[in-house]
Amino acid sequence: MNERGCPSEGSPFRLVATRSTGNGYNKGMPRIRPSSICLIALATTLIAGCGSRLSQPDEPADAFLNQCLARYQGLTSFKAACDWRATAGAGTFAAKRSLEYSSPNRYRIQAVHDNTLLLTSVSDGGQVTEYSNVPGMLSSIYVAPDHFAQADSPQMRNPLDCGSPLYAYFGGPTALSKIVDPSGGPAKYDGSEIIDGQSCGNVTFNQIGGWGRVDIAIGTQDKLVHRISYDAATLAAKGLTMEIESAPSSGAPPFKSSLPPHPASMPVVETYHDISMSVTIADADFDTRLPDNIPPFEVAEGPAAGGGGGGGASMVDMEKPPVPIGSPAPDFAVVDARTGEVVHLSSLRGKIVMIDFWATWCPPCRHSLPETQHIFSQYAGPDLAVMAVSGESRSTITGFVKDHGYTFPAYQDRDQSASQAYKANAIPTISIIDKQGRLAFYTVGLQDPSTVESALKKAGL
Repeated sequence: MNERGCPSEGSPFRLVATRSTGNGYNKGMPRIRPSSICLIALATTLIAGCGSRLSQPDEPADAFLNQCLARYQGLTSFKAACDWRATAGAGTFAAKRSLEYSSPNRYRIQAVHDNTLLLTSVSDGGQVTEYSNVPGMLSSIYVAPDHFAQADSPQMRNPLDCGSPLYAYFGGPTALSKIVDPSGGPAKYDGSEIIDGQSCGNVTFNQIGGWGRVDIAIGTQDKLVHRISYDAATLAAKGLTMEIESAPSSGAPPFKSSLPPHPASMPVVETYHDISMSVTIADADFDTRLPDNIPPFEVAEGPAAGGGGGGGASMVDMEKPPVPIGSPAPDFAVVDARTGEVVHLSSLRGKIVMIDFWATWCPPCRHSLPETQHIFSQYAGPDLAVMAVSGESRSTITGFVKDHGYTFPAYQDRDQSASQAYKANAIPTISIIDKQGRLAFYTVGLQDPSTVESALKKAGL
C-alpha cells in the first residue's frame, strides 16, 4: 500500500469495484452501525481512487484525446520532469528527462541515462543544437522547426535519445490526422487510474511516425498526459543502426552497446511529474551555445560498455577513409528511390563513381547538394555515375529531390550497410571510386567545389 492507501505500483493486488448482484439491500445482511459509515466511506474512496476502471470520462475517447491536444496547443510555456524506462530482453534502461517549452518553437530537452550519459536538444527558435558528453562526439546544428510539434532532428525522433510521441500533441487538434493512424482503428479507452494524485483516463491508439500502439494516461481535470507507454523497437532499431545521422549518441554508449541492433520488442514507459504551466522560463535555458561545463562522461566497466572504451569518434576518425586510398572500394547495395530497383556499386565498374552520403535534415548537405547536381549535370555520362545516398524513407528522399528540382540519381540505404561500409558517421561524406573500383578520394563535411572536381579529374574524368 502507498501513503494514500492504494496498492503500490507493481503490487500484485488491485482493488476493483464490483457491481452488486442484488436489488437494493441484500436480505440477511447484518445491519450497519452508524460508527461503520465512515469506514465504508473511506473504503469507497480508496476503491474509486485505486485503479478502478469505472471512472473513465463520459465523452468518447477521440473527443477526450482532442481535449488533451487542445490543452497542449493552448500552452504558452510548459515544464515537466519525466521518468523514462525501457525494457529490451532481460535488460532495463532508465533515464531522467526534463522538458522546457515556450511557444511556439523554443524548447530544451535533456536526458540523463544511467546517471552518466547526458543528451541535450535545445532550440532558441532559430536553430537547434544537439550535443552530448560522449568524448569526441560532435555537436550538430539544424534549422529550428516552425513549431515544437514538428521537431524532427535526429535526437528528437529517437526514443533512445530525447524523442517522445508526446511532442506531436503540442500541435493541437488540427494535428490529429498526423497523430492517429486510422488503420489501427479509432482511439478507445482502456480503463482509468490515479497517477501522481491525478485521476486519469487511459486512451490507446496507433500513433503515426513509427511509435506504433501507444497508451496514454490523460488527466480528467488538467487534460495533460501523465504517462505514455509504447513499443520503441522500430524507432530504436533505426536509431541504433543509422550511423549516417551522426547523432551524438551514435557512438554506442553503455546502455546502447548492450542492445541488439534490431530488438524484437522494447516497451517504454514515460511518466511525467512536477508539471508546471504558464511559467516564466529564462532565455538562458534556450541558449544554443555549447556549455563550457558539460559533466564528464564515464563509461561503465564491463563488456556492456564496449570494452571500456570511450564510445565516441573523433573528427580524425571520421575523416579516415574506410580503406586506404587506392584499395578496392567496399561494395554495397542500395535502392533506387524513384524506381525501387536494387543497385550494386560493383555494377558500375568501368565508370568513375561519385558517392554523396546525405540526408534531408542536414543543413550542410542542403548546402552542398546543388554542387552534386552541378557535377551530375556537367559530367554524368559514359565516364561518370553519381550516387546520392540517404538512409531515409524513399518517399522522403523522392519528395525532397523533386521539390528542389534535383535530377541526380537518389538512392535509399535502407539497412544502413552502405553508410556503415563507408564510415559515414558525419555528413555530407563524399567518396570517389575510379574505373577500376578503387577508392580514389574520401572527404567528410563541406568542401570547396573545386576540391571535388579536382579529385574527379585525378580519378580519370
